[in-house]
Amino acid sequence: MRAMGISQIRMILSGVTLNTILSSIFSVFTFALLFYYDIRLAGVAAVLVALAILVMSSLGYLQVRYERKVLEISNNISGLMLQLIGGITKYSPELIIMGAAEGIVTGSFIFFALMFVVSLVFGRAFCGWVCPVAGLQEAFFPACSRKAKGGKGDWIKYFIWVPWISIIVLMVLRAGGLHTIDAFYQTKGGISVTDTHSYIVLYVVLALFTILALTAGKRAVCHYLCWVAPFMVIGTKLRNLFGWPALHMAASPNSCTNCKKCSENCPMSLDVNKLVQKSSMRHSECILCGTCADVCPNKVISYSIRPGK
Repeated sequence: MRAMGISQIRMILSGVTLNTILSSIFSVFTFALLFYYDIRLAGVAAVLVALAILVMSSLGYLQVRYERKVLEISNNISGLMLQLIGGITKYSPELIIMGAAEGIVTGSFIFFALMFVVSLVFGRAFCGWVCPVAGLQEAFFPACSRKAKGGKGDWIKYFIWVPWISIIVLMVLRAGGLHTIDAFYQTKGGISVTDTHSYIVLYVVLALFTILALTAGKRAVCHYLCWVAPFMVIGTKLRNLFGWPALHMAASPNSCTNCKKCSENCPMSLDVNKLVQKSSMRHSECILCGTCADVCPNKVISYSIRPGK
């Protein structure tokens, strides 16, 4: 069948090539006859042909640019979905409980512990630069650019996180402690989305994240639901308490003109301008994305690793 298919393709290509060659020969011959019978008419025809070629070339160029953008967006979405599917193992709040009940250190356990350690130096930079769930939310910014209210609502994630951590600790105690490390626990090659049930859970979670992103403001999941954020918030608080050098945003309020572009463009809906005026850029919801530094016309805000405010 494949051999026949290849033969058919060759026949089609051969036929198209032959038709193109013959059509070109007769077109050139016919065009030449115009000059023989009427030079003016041939000149008009030449101008029209040139215009037609120019228009078709322009349209072709625009189409290629458009298709290139569509392909780029499609590839970004595909890559994001792959990260999300692969990230289910790392972020899974269920697998870590299942592993804890058997005294097993799972991949998600290692991931959450690593997030805490990393935050001691880099704060919540993971949220601003790496997290695929954050990328999913920012993809909806053109559809919903409304700011998230934050404030007391930011505590919702801690009412989720504390019982979850309590369950994990209880499971570990019941299992007599952690005695085995299995980074690929209950997964196939590190991917936990391998059956119908897993896909249903994945799509329900993605639907919830999408609804929140479209209705509750920018990065609403980060504010209200993320069970990973508290690990990094606690790590950031500890490093601030001890005052050792770590990555953070710094500002020079004397150079600020109060244009408030930093606040308007903050993806976490923070009042960055207020932080600048206070000369303290420390905020538990700051993800160190650097957007405020990028949009500041006077370069008031910048990254810093020196201890202090």
